[in-house]
Formats: sequence, C-alpha cells, structure tokens
Amino acid sequence: MGVLQAKPCLGLIQDMVQLLQSGGIKTVVNLVSADLGEVAQKSGLWALLAQFSAYPFNGADLFKELKTSTAILSIGIGSLDKLLDAYLYTGEVTGITGGPGSSKTQVCLWVAVNMAHGLQQNILYIDSSGSLTASHLLYLLQQAGALQRIQVVPAFDIFQMPKVLISSGTLKVVVVDSVPRECLTLTLQDLSMAVMVTSHLISDRDSRQLKPALKCSWSFVPSTRLFLDIGQGAGVSGCWHPVCLTTSPHLPTGFQETVNTGTHRVPEQSPALQGDHT
Repeated sequence: MGVLQAKPCLGLIQDMVQLLQSGGIKTVVNLVSADLGEVAQKSGLWALLAQFSAYPFNGADLFKELKTSTAILSIGIGSLDKLLDAYLYTGEVTGITGGPGSSKTQVCLWVAVNMAHGLQQNILYIDSSGSLTASHLLYLLQQAGALQRIQVVPAFDIFQMPKVLISSGTLKVVVVDSVPRECLTLTLQDLSMAVMVTSHLISDRDSRQLKPALKCSWSFVPSTRLFLDIGQGAGVSGCWHPVCLTTSPHLPTGFQETVNTGTHRVPEQSPALQGDHT
C-alpha cells in the first residue's frame, strides 16, 4: 500500500503528513485501520477528522426515519394489482409507456381516484401536456368524495413542477402526465412519495417500430415500468388494453394483463380509515 503523501488528498497538507508519520502512521493502511479518535487526539488533527469523516447515525434512528417516511399504498384496480404486486411504494417511480390512444391518462385517473377515495390520501396530479379533457373531469366529478383530495395542476415547463411540489402540502402520491425529457433531473423519489409518470412512444426512423421516447436516459429512473398497448373493442363494456410488466423490483417481468378503461367501479373506503374520515 502507498505511503501517505500530501498531493493526492487536497485536505492533507505536508505538515499533517509529518504529524501523522511522527505518530507511526506512515501508509494509507495505517491510516484507515487506525482509531481516528485516538489519531486525532495524538496529532491534534481534529479539523481533518471533522471535515472528511462521515457523520455517525444510530441504526435505530435510521429505522425509525424509514418507518415514518415509507408507505405502501394499495391501488385497488384488479389487473394492475397483479402486475404491481397490488401496491405503489413511496420512494419508487412507476412509469407507464404507451402510444397515442392507449388510455395512459385514464389509468392515471383511476389510480388517483382510487387512492383518494379508498385510502383517503392527498393526490397531486400534474398535467404537463394538457391531456386532462372535459370527459376526464366529468369522471372525477362523479366521484365527488374523492375529488376534494385531488389537486390537478397544469405544469408545462420544468420550472413549474418543483414549485408545485413544494407548495402542495402533505402528499403521498404524485401523478405526472406526462413527463418530458427536460424533467429527467427532477428526483421525485427523494420526496418520500409514490410517483406515477407517463411517457410516450415514438416511431423509429429506420425500422418504423415503436420505442420509448425517453430512450436509455430514462431507463434507470422508474423502479417499475408498464407498457400499455392500444385497446380493442370500444363499446358499452369499455375498451380493453393489454398491459405488460417490463421492469419490476418485486415481481418477474413479462407478465401481461388486460385493463378495461371504459368501466370501472371505485372501491369502498378502506375499513381501517372509515372511522377516521372527517
């Protein structure tokens, strides 16, 4: 192992190296294996210890913080439950990719209404593409009890989204419909919320096959990804859309279900929350 030198480390000047060597610490191995508190006391290098050592955390405190900032939220939509292990997790991003007409917005509305009504959670719905139409609003109005817990905010640029998130109060779920390339740096998962985003498909110039518009730059962001295909058989019974699980930390990928975007019944309020509702 190398000898301690001043140049490789900006905070380690030559005078400090000499003090350490006088205390018997001459190599990097000596330094990393020594008791830093004892070294600091002998050499008087408290500033080096304060500047470059990690702040100590108690494991019990970290576990307590994890319990208070983590929630597992039930979706309540049968076919999506099977693909998402029945839950959305705070701190994770769930991405829905699909082409035009694949009902991405309708699925997002289902999730928002279910969680607002069944779990009594506050929902922030960020509409970055103007896709929330009058018919979608009518669907929300029919669920009047849940509507008061859903904030629908238009945000058409990257500067509006952080402002909206900061000013929205206590939230557990954020839905972004849809997320543009410029918003990839927005780390929503750091806010201890369950995040659902939608993104579009584009046609490859050479093969003419559909592919995600955000490509590889977005592939590492969602913890769970769903591919929503264009549905078949619109009518009284609704429109059935194939949906495939392409990425998941909880379940094997490749599973496919169908989701009906035409008819959907909002589940009853969670029994555990019925007594707390005001």
